[in-house]
Amino acid sequence: MGNIPPSVLRQPPPPPGRGGSKDGSQTTEVNQPISEMIRHNPVSNNLRSRPYYFRSCKKMRPTDISSLPDEIVFKILLHLPAQDIFNVARLVCPQWYRMIHSIDFIHEHLHRSPPGLLIQNIEDKTAQRSPIFACVDRGQIEISKLDYKFRDAVWTSCHGLILEGDLKARFTIIAANPATKQHFSVPTHEYHIDDRWHTGLGYAPASMEYKVVHTFDSDFYVLTLGVDDVWRRVECGHLTRSAQKLLSRSTPLVTEGYMHWVHPEKNLVVMLDLETEAFRQLRCPPGKKRANCGFLVGDSLTCFTMRGWFSWGVWELRPGTGEWKKLPGIELGGRAQELENLCGKKGCDCDWGLSVVGWIKYKEVLVFRVSCPSRVCIAYSIRTGELRAFELDCEGNKHNYLPHRSSLVWLGGT
Repeated sequence: MGNIPPSVLRQPPPPPGRGGSKDGSQTTEVNQPISEMIRHNPVSNNLRSRPYYFRSCKKMRPTDISSLPDEIVFKILLHLPAQDIFNVARLVCPQWYRMIHSIDFIHEHLHRSPPGLLIQNIEDKTAQRSPIFACVDRGQIEISKLDYKFRDAVWTSCHGLILEGDLKARFTIIAANPATKQHFSVPTHEYHIDDRWHTGLGYAPASMEYKVVHTFDSDFYVLTLGVDDVWRRVECGHLTRSAQKLLSRSTPLVTEGYMHWVHPEKNLVVMLDLETEAFRQLRCPPGKKRANCGFLVGDSLTCFTMRGWFSWGVWELRPGTGEWKKLPGIELGGRAQELENLCGKKGCDCDWGLSVVGWIKYKEVLVFRVSCPSRVCIAYSIRTGELRAFELDCEGNKHNYLPHRSSLVWLGGT
């Protein structure tokens, strides 16, 4: 077909009765010389003057996106960020909308979404509205700003949902998903909750419920989001007096299905099972220097004990048994010069060190901030040993560091 002149491809079929049949195909007159016929038809090996179309071309139709198999659509959409799915993809067609709002898709997307740290300036009210999100994506540390106007400091985060205050309404708690911009006011409590330090948000996996907890003096209350209109009082009288005081004087640390309150100096950990709403008292990991302990959350509660300059012991709490498991320690003392260069402390006379602030990726990438005034944070890959530095908008000790991930999670899946 490559030898057919363009004029032939554009030539319409002859009308019936003048060398053409009723169906438009080319015919020849009996008395017409063969040489004359060839002269008028430049295609010597094909006596048809009408263009020839392959059968596959005849069958081509515009692709209907809703005709794609659900399995393929499901896998494709899982690779998109939550905000792109919610803002664009779910509006493509009814099939996609139903799939994106299904519990299975929301759950699978949540666990594929890269975990990270929500880092928020808690001293500057203007900067407070624009926190950054640090995560590991395709082996690289990604620093981005969330496209969401925060009302106040973020109190806590779980599965992409956050609790935040509202500067315009003092006793209002807002539950929100920054990725989808969905939000609503949490039912108020008779005691008027106005501080984030005694409030937590967690997930009960068996019942698939999100619960908010808060402590008033020695009284403990729970509210199931999307279910309860009134806060429920949970009995904690069986705890020791020290444990009850701990609930009202410290911020809960949230892991999957559990909340924890820790007091290293008193060798005390209080754990709440969010499914049964029952408390347990535990001890801190073994060791003498509990004053140098720091606790972080990820898939489980982890404890870091400072053993020396740039040296930490690491312990993990097993929620099912309440036992501590010792993990490989972190030794960076031999890389002091490299750390000095990364932190901009080469030749500095001030005493400085590193403070553990959170996991970007549990058991894989850990973040430190420089303990003396500095904007620099250090991300350390436990697997590869790589050290990377990134800067904040002001000193690291003026920020809050919360585990977070972007998700499509919302109450009732709507």
